[in-house]
Amino acid sequence: MAHLRSRLLQLYHSATAGHGLAGVRPGERTAGVGAAPPTGWVRPRPNKWVRPRPYPRAMTERPPFRMGRLDHVHVRVPDRAEAARWYAEHLGFEPVEEHTFWAEGFAGGPLQISADGGRTTLALFEASEGHPMVRQETGVAFCVDADAFMAFARSLPNGIPTVDGTPLQRDDLVDFDLCWAYELADPWGNRYELNTYEYERVRSQLVEADGIMPRRFWPSELLAEYRDRDGAAPSG
Repeated sequence: MAHLRSRLLQLYHSATAGHGLAGVRPGERTAGVGAAPPTGWVRPRPNKWVRPRPYPRAMTERPPFRMGRLDHVHVRVPDRAEAARWYAEHLGFEPVEEHTFWAEGFAGGPLQISADGGRTTLALFEASEGHPMVRQETGVAFCVDADAFMAFARSLPNGIPTVDGTPLQRDDLVDFDLCWAYELADPWGNRYELNTYEYERVRSQLVEADGIMPRRFWPSELLAEYRDRDGAAPSG
């Protein structure tokens, strides 16, 4: 009698496999009694092989890491206090109060200065015997709106040098087709770029209005050829 009862239970489990019966949870499937288990299935109790339900994708995958915004750039100068005065007078940089500990709390730390309220900063390090003067020659680009850019252009020359050391002039404007830019430096040779992406407005209200002949690094026809080839939208 016991043998018959066991056999009937086996037949019942086989008949109800995969239908949410006989203790099988919704979403699980079972293999028949005596059958070889499929790959990846587990056996939580005798006479029952269960395929685990997959976890949702959001629970098993991590989002890709993203570096975030640019925070600051290290700049070496011979005299940090003198450099801070020059950057304030010519480019509108101010010390960031929240970071004064780095400049005043110990020797060799940076003075953080910013022209956009602390969102992006320059970290001014004073050159020393152990940290010789090394100019930042690859260039760091800053962006402003059209009004600020045109006001800057019309203030030239104003004591800001070019990357070659000569006084920066209004006609040193560079046409990059998608933006306008001035390439400049501080008195110690650290290089920067000031640009604006309000291209059409600056062209009409500054370049054409003031008769500026901007410099170019490639032929002007290349942009039109690129847009014709790839169907790229024109810039604003």
